[in-house]
Amino acid sequence: MSLRDSIMVEIWEGVKPGETVLFERSGEGSIGIGVYHTTLWAQERGMKIIVVDILDAYSTLISKMKLMGMEIGTLDNVDVIKLGGANRGGNVRVKIDDISEPVILSKKFNETYRMVLSDTEGPVLTLTFGLEKLFTALNLSEHAIQLIINQLAKYIGDERRITILLINNNALPEERKFVVKLLEDMATTVIRTSRVGRMTEFHIVKSLNRDLEGVMLRI
Repeated sequence: MSLRDSIMVEIWEGVKPGETVLFERSGEGSIGIGVYHTTLWAQERGMKIIVVDILDAYSTLISKMKLMGMEIGTLDNVDVIKLGGANRGGNVRVKIDDISEPVILSKKFNETYRMVLSDTEGPVLTLTFGLEKLFTALNLSEHAIQLIINQLAKYIGDERRITILLINNNALPEERKFVVKLLEDMATTVIRTSRVGRMTEFHIVKSLNRDLEGVMLRI
């Protein structure tokens, strides 16, 4: 196991069932390797992986990983709940085409996600890609943004799942940066990652696990 792998395992082992983790990325660099090892960690622990693909964020990542020569058989076969977009990546179980109305979107997503949780034996790891697209491309009002975040918060404490929300801070325009603060306040664990030269820095700024909170690692 490489140093990068062992650090990722240490981080995820410190996350409790029922948590919602906000994983913030700043700067350049691909998240493909991190996503790959996170899914391996989940599968080794018998977790079912569900991907929420917002406006093709996940399917685009899969395409990039293929170009990098990565083995993505595991990632290409996970179950996907797709919100908008046109490209397919993974096993798309449900596609919600109309995502322009937050109330309707939240209702349809909740129906689908609750069905997935009810139908699945054992814990679920939910990976959500493309939140920054949802909060920018649709030009949502602050009220609509808060409604969506409130819906995400409803699943905190549901020990059938761990959710990881991946967001690219650089993709948010300045007038939308407040969204990150709202998500940080809602999440139970907040991890910021950025490139420092040829190294990757992980800063766990918030955690229910006192041994993890405040930890900064460079690999």
